[in-house]
Amino acid sequence: MTKAALAFLILATGLLAGCATAPATHRAPDAAASEPATTREEALRLVANRQFSDAEPVLRALSSANTGDSEIKLGLAECALGQGHIDDAAALFADVSNDTTVRAKALQGLGITLLRRGDAQAATEALEQATVADPALWRAWNALGQAYDLQHRWADSGHAYQTALRTAPNAAIVQNNVGMSLLAQERYDDALKALDQARLTDPSLSAVATNRQLALAMQQRFPEATFANQPEEKARLLNNAGYVALMKGDYDHAEQLFVQASEASPTYYAPAHENLEFLEHVRAKAEGAHS
Repeated sequence: MTKAALAFLILATGLLAGCATAPATHRAPDAAASEPATTREEALRLVANRQFSDAEPVLRALSSANTGDSEIKLGLAECALGQGHIDDAAALFADVSNDTTVRAKALQGLGITLLRRGDAQAATEALEQATVADPALWRAWNALGQAYDLQHRWADSGHAYQTALRTAPNAAIVQNNVGMSLLAQERYDDALKALDQARLTDPSLSAVATNRQLALAMQQRFPEATFANQPEEKARLLNNAGYVALMKGDYDHAEQLFVQASEASPTYYAPAHENLEFLEHVRAKAEGAHS
């Protein structure tokens, strides 16, 4: 596997998280509410707060009684996307994408959905239209940055991420994706700076810690990349770092890391052992080609 392919795989690990909305304060639905308008308002608030499983049944009931309400359909589309029902989300977003009242957000959601499907070109088209319709949609700019990254359009992705951060300066997921973009470009020091900023912004975002460790492993800074207190976490990091070392052609380090992973935790004995076998096949082929 080439460095470019490895960078693409690492970048792809951030795709799902990168499409998340901004953190929001969770609020439970008002059980006493009985008026339809209040129920509709509360359901849409739940969507904004990413409480999709709570919002969906209310929105479905409302949609049956108000088939022409595009905002309700948009809410249902966000619920489908948030719960990983990609095909349903794509159909719902597309259904309301021609309604001018919700067009920008519908195109944003459709673009994110297409991106999750791996169709970077179609996602780019939808997301570019979304950002033209409403330049303040930071989620659209963030996803557009990822779509550009998948096409190696580095200057365009950088512009998209910076535009997203102007609207949402404290969006750690955007800062994370900046780091992953720089990592894919093999700009390791800059990538670490961006990931460190994301970690400061939101220490609870687990993807950032994983991506930072991968960035360190890509630089062959293995002791830092595999530092952890818990045996399970230590083994996972050692195994991941070993795979990065293997893909970079650093077979000796890869072997050491896989052995350490298998010794650190019984849970990681099997995958680390399989990676050791894979390493031997790769090393044998490399030596044969060299000969």
